[in-house]
Amino acid sequence: MTVLPQNPLEYRVKGKIRLPYANVVEPFEAWYSATLGKSLISYFSGMDTIFNFYQPQSHGVIWEICPIPRSDGIIKQTCLGRRGTRLKPIRAQPFIPNFQQFHLEKQNIYYRHTFCDKWTWNKTILHKINRYTFYTKHATSIPIQLIMFGYNNLFHNHYDHYIIDYEEYEGYQPHQLRDEKIFQLPNNIPCRLLSSKRLYDHHYQQQRLINSMQSLIPAEQTIDDPVDSLFHQFTHQYNKTYRYRDHHQHAKRQNYFRQHLRFIQSTNRKGLKYQLKLNHFADRSDKELWNFTQRHFKLNYGKLEHDVKNFITRYKLPFALDLNQSIADHLDWRDRGAISKIRDQGMCSSCWALSTTQAIESALYIQTGEKVELSSQSLVDCSWPFGNQGCSGGFISHTLAWIIKQRGIPTKSSYGQYLGRNGYCHHHDLTTGAKLKGYSQIPQGNMKALKVALAKVGPVTVSINTSPKSFLFYSSGVFYNDQCLGDYAHLDHNVLAIGYGRQHDQDYILIKNSWSAYWGDHGYIKISTRNNNCGLATNAYYPILALNN
Repeated sequence: MTVLPQNPLEYRVKGKIRLPYANVVEPFEAWYSATLGKSLISYFSGMDTIFNFYQPQSHGVIWEICPIPRSDGIIKQTCLGRRGTRLKPIRAQPFIPNFQQFHLEKQNIYYRHTFCDKWTWNKTILHKINRYTFYTKHATSIPIQLIMFGYNNLFHNHYDHYIIDYEEYEGYQPHQLRDEKIFQLPNNIPCRLLSSKRLYDHHYQQQRLINSMQSLIPAEQTIDDPVDSLFHQFTHQYNKTYRYRDHHQHAKRQNYFRQHLRFIQSTNRKGLKYQLKLNHFADRSDKELWNFTQRHFKLNYGKLEHDVKNFITRYKLPFALDLNQSIADHLDWRDRGAISKIRDQGMCSSCWALSTTQAIESALYIQTGEKVELSSQSLVDCSWPFGNQGCSGGFISHTLAWIIKQRGIPTKSSYGQYLGRNGYCHHHDLTTGAKLKGYSQIPQGNMKALKVALAKVGPVTVSINTSPKSFLFYSSGVFYNDQCLGDYAHLDHNVLAIGYGRQHDQDYILIKNSWSAYWGDHGYIKISTRNNNCGLATNAYYPILALNN
């Protein structure tokens, strides 16, 4: 008969949480005391720390010290708390599974460079089976690794997978941590309990005061999954509806949501110069998110007619701005009324058309004071002869040249509204909204030239790399990601640069996107200029109006 090890009452563990479906690796260090009713977990060397204190008279309290952006955009360490309730008390969170739940499957096997015992447990909740495998060092029961695979019997798919690697373990005698200061909240950060009203604020619900380790360490009793309530809020906030009674679709979307939420939480714990948040993309698969970019778009330039190639080249005028002239330290064309409302391209890769029309609209306003809404749909429908492919993608230079060839671009009111899909090109009863005499390209990689063009000409349409997942869920701060490469081959999206400035000791370019006002900072993002991040100055153009024709 197997004698189960005793569950440790007080200990410290250190290791990594790996979430393959969310592409997340989180280093952590944690302390647990069952005798004191307290626990503490610290992520990324203290960038985000969560305290659980069990107090029977008040049903416990959870505190989180984490980086949160202030109203001025500065990200600062903040201490927030939430009390438990009679139905949902907050208890000390263990970081090692309960041995009483597991069955000893194998003994003294060689695994991860040591001799281990292998423990297993299958937990069934309705049609879901969570398969846990727990490896401990042989004879000592020191934790080595916990692996979980979640399988849905109804839909025959793996909906979850995670791994906890235990790298260090230190056990203590009962009450040994009583006199330690490890469970004391810091003196230099004021802590405040959130009101019931604030607890239901979407910003805090989606990221903060959620005991994420609770969903990773298996428990015999069924625990409410916070993702259930968050996903319910998400579907209401963004008016998401799935096919009636299609439980498979709902489950699939919630699984995408779960992995994106984990990624967002993990990234925000790192204390970067920017923060992420849930948005309307959170129930989409990675493949679906491709439709918001042009990663799938390939131009066969060789198939363009010779006279088309010559035309595109002929009207590309030299960059003639003086780079030695002085410019303001900060610029935001929104402050001067030159920026129109945020657009939403939908599931159509028409960013090239939207950014081009908005650049021309801004130039027209700056030079004439006129506010005219131009037709992006006309470019989606009609500019195919110059190599663009409607909702499959297009190029800024080809689009600007096409407008010159057509002797202008029609107004939205005369051509028709934006459809978010390919339409039929038509040329009758159109009113020309603006004409161009040429366009100019920012010298490749020259950030100073981009800033001078913004200051002396106006908004500039730029191609960028949006492949990092962190870009998709940007919320605030100055975005810098060393994986956001800036070479031409990685550019997959077109946006409008509308200003520049400095924040968090980082210079940035202010970008207007076309993924709706739900995305980013109400539709905008600040991208760091460091190392030409995301290719800000790799492929950037501004239109030159023909005002006298």
